[in-house]
This record gives sequence, structure tokens and C-alpha cells, in this order.
Amino acid sequence: MKKLIFFIIIPFFVACGDGDANVNGEFIPNAINIEYMDKIPESLQQDSPFTYSQIMQISYQMYGFGAFMENQGRTLVSGAKNDYVWSYGDFEVSFSYNLNGNQYEFLYSISYQSIPYYTIEGWEMADGSMGAWNANVDFDALIDGTSSIDYNYSVSWSNSNSGFNYEMSMNYADSFSYLYILNINSDGSGEFEISYNDNLMYEAIWNSDGSGQLINHNYDPPVTETWG
Repeated sequence: MKKLIFFIIIPFFVACGDGDANVNGEFIPNAINIEYMDKIPESLQQDSPFTYSQIMQISYQMYGFGAFMENQGRTLVSGAKNDYVWSYGDFEVSFSYNLNGNQYEFLYSISYQSIPYYTIEGWEMADGSMGAWNANVDFDALIDGTSSIDYNYSVSWSNSNSGFNYEMSMNYADSFSYLYILNINSDGSGEFEISYNDNLMYEAIWNSDGSGQLINHNYDPPVTETWG
């Protein structure tokens, strides 16, 4: 039951995003910067399909947990300056933010059938150069009397003329955890690391022409693949 709820929730949020980081001049967190994904050399997909698939896996995490934060279908709460709310079926999202110096601070609270269970709290520089947020999912709030897995994740990112940097950690109670690190430079070169339970699984680096190297740490000794 809890797994079914989890996998329903994630696609729901993906569908909510419309890709616009601003609505009527109001602030919305710039959760993802997909423009840099387009800079990855096309030859990388042909020369190392597995490496390319891992990059896409990281980008899917970016979409899945960030797209709904750019929702446009929101309504200003009566009497509140920067408080908004919107709903889809049994889900309701409330969103508030404040400008503190040169950075925005924001909070999302998500409810399912009027039961609060999901919060996201973070910050973003006013110039859109970097940001971070932490999220917590309390499945116990949804399933009374059932042992369930609390879930949390954290994201940090930076965006500049030189490139895009993204880091995301996901933790499933005491069961397991993932860490994704992705850097894409303005010329299309880049690197990534994927870890599971604090153990490095894959790391790769590629050049602007698509040549590169992948190290698979799931083997002992690690297996290295080069191309280009």
C-alpha cells in the first residue's frame, strides 16, 4: 500500500509542472535547468549508451522532484501577500515565500485528503544563481497503525555562465540512500557520480567532443570503460 502511494505521488508532481519559473512577476523556485542537458554531446549517447542512461536517470530525478515546484495553477490566499494554494484531486499544495536580503526563502506543504504529510523548505538567491532545499515525507501520517518508511531528500544546485552543478541525496529511513552529483559545463563536457549507501557505484567524465571514461565500482577491481 505505501509503495503504491509513493509511486502515485511522484508522477502526480511531474505532471503539475509547466516549466515557467515566474508567474505574474511572483517568485517560484527555479528547481531545474534543463537547458544544460541539451549541451551534452550527441556522440556520447552512441559511444557509451550506459553512461548516457545514467545521466538521464539523474535528470529524471531532477524532473520528478522539481517540476511541480514551478506550478502555474496557483491561487493567492486571501489576505496573504506571498502565500498560495492549489489542488489536484485529493492533493493540496500550499506555497509561501519571503525575500530575506538577497535570497528567497520558501516553504511547500503538501496534503493528501486533507492530511499533511510532505514538506519542502529551501532558499534560492534572488539572481537565480544557486539554491537548495530539504524535503521530508511522512507516510505514517497517511497510513495509521502501519509501519512505513519515512523518506527525505535534499538538493543543492548552482547555475552560471560556466555551467550547471547539481547534487541530490535521498534517504529511505534506515533502509538505503542514494547520492547523485552532476556537473555540466558550458561547452558540453561534464562529470557525474552515483553512490548507494555511501558506496560509490559509478563515476564518469566526458569531454566536449563526447569522448570520455566511465568507472564501474560495482566490481572488484572496478571496471573502466573508455571511448572516443
